[in-house]
Amino acid sequence: MKFKLSEISKISNGKKAVFYDDGTVPVYGANGPIGTTQNSKYNVGDIVIGRVGANAGAVHRPISNFWASDNTMVVIPGERVRSEYLTWLLQKTNFNQMTSGSAQPLLNQDILNSIDFEIPGLSEQDYVISVIEPFENQMGVLTSINDNLAA
Repeated sequence: MKFKLSEISKISNGKKAVFYDDGTVPVYGANGPIGTTQNSKYNVGDIVIGRVGANAGAVHRPISNFWASDNTMVVIPGERVRSEYLTWLLQKTNFNQMTSGSAQPLLNQDILNSIDFEIPGLSEQDYVISVIEPFENQMGVLTSINDNLAA
């Protein structure tokens, strides 16, 4: 069935973070982790989307509780969709075509809430996740190796 993102999730804007060098909670910006703080606002399974700038539309699924900066939006999956499946759908979405603003690309909740997604039942989502996740994990390992070799 087709659902608007607003029907299968809740979306909120990130908030300005207070950074701590000795913090244990990652702070996510538009393109991934940007520092640490002391308190989390969001949970494992919530999805970060870059909201503003060249990285508007970048999608991340943190592996621990986290804080999201004011340059992001956070998608909190509802009961109809698995976080892993929704992350995969969002990563496949071409947000560049949806941004507004010419000097500074911008995504907002209205844009995200209007997107339609084909969402199968949970058992089919679980099957897709079981097929895709090993490849995603291996790509992460290879990316880390390439980053280490480049350094």
